[in-house]
Amino acid sequence: MSGGKVLEIEYYAVSDIGRTRANHEDIFYLPTGDFVKENEVNKENRQVFYKGKLTDKSADFKCFAVADGMGGHNAGEVASGIIADMLNKHAGGCRTVADFEKLADRINMTVFEAGQSDKARLNLGSTLAAAIISGNKIYSVNVGDSRVYLYGAPGLKRLSHDHTEGQLLIDIGVIKSEKDDLYKARSSLTRFIGMNTSETAGLSYVSDGYGIESFSLCMLCSDGLTSFVGDDKIEEILSVYLNAPLDEIGVRLLKEAFDTSLNDRAGSDNITLILLKPVFAEDNSGGRRGFLSRLFKKDK
Repeated sequence: MSGGKVLEIEYYAVSDIGRTRANHEDIFYLPTGDFVKENEVNKENRQVFYKGKLTDKSADFKCFAVADGMGGHNAGEVASGIIADMLNKHAGGCRTVADFEKLADRINMTVFEAGQSDKARLNLGSTLAAAIISGNKIYSVNVGDSRVYLYGAPGLKRLSHDHTEGQLLIDIGVIKSEKDDLYKARSSLTRFIGMNTSETAGLSYVSDGYGIESFSLCMLCSDGLTSFVGDDKIEEILSVYLNAPLDEIGVRLLKEAFDTSLNDRAGSDNITLILLKPVFAEDNSGGRRGFLSRLFKKDK
């Protein structure tokens, strides 16, 4: 039984071109209808961000998403741009996670057909990672290697599941962790938005549903962040700055990803992230009773 009521969801979303890229292939989408538009981020306008709050009077179904386009110059940004446009037009009509899965399949077909119509864009594709808040639960739906995390008292929990050759090696037991050199060498995607329609059965990975009170922060991000900032460091930053404003946490994460003293390739990719924080009303008994004991407890 909940000891508090969710009053609002605070959010901060930022998309940054990075230190070396000439083009920007990432996007984010917010349930407010705000999103990164194609070519909005460039050498001159290197970053775009939004922050705000959604009240409990907002729509019952809320979708936050990031996408990381691929296929090279003037292709990756086309794929992610299609995703942003279709989410803007259709995500508001979703009422369940299953509805969103169907929308992801429609988006996949649209991106695939866009690639087939132009020989210069045959490798057109993108990742997609979404955090879906439906009722009192949060779910992750992803295709590719953009990620969704929850952070709470037990630490950092990854909800999404990477679709990469390296992750496949972990799944089948060939290697044990992402620290293995073989994992690092196998970054090619095994699933992505824009795949041939004959290969899309079970395209999306959908996580279990977690109670909205089961986390202190949720983060979605492209691999421009996670390629240079490991889970241990992400967890450390979130723990230290948990009570800081979300935009300050975002700045700290970007700073770490851009730190060339740690990695000479740091900041060489576009970086996009969304941070979410539920804000609760206290109950008459003095707060969220048993909150820590319920963290990360799955809803049945």
